[in-house]
Amino acid sequence: MDDSPAQDFTEAARWARIAAEQGDADAQFTLGWHYAKGFGVSRDNIEACMWYGLAAAHGNEAALRNKKRLEQHMTPEDISTAARLTRTWVSKNT
Repeated sequence: MDDSPAQDFTEAARWARIAAEQGDADAQFTLGWHYAKGFGVSRDNIEACMWYGLAAAHGNEAALRNKKRLEQHMTPEDISTAARLTRTWVSKNT
């Protein structure tokens, strides 16, 4: 196994996704952070915004702050796409 920092981030993102998809708000926040920074996954502001939004809906205030900060660097279309993905995720997983 590769013990590089990149491998560590990839593994961390993988485990965060497993927990996030089970509805864990802390993991959703963490996965949003991975996407926002591009650590262990491809940087993707839309994905980051979606995961931050899900965590924020569970009361994670840091996720709400990060989501608002991220949205300042996104187009209205990207924000709309993230909101649509969030609604779709909620409808399929609740």
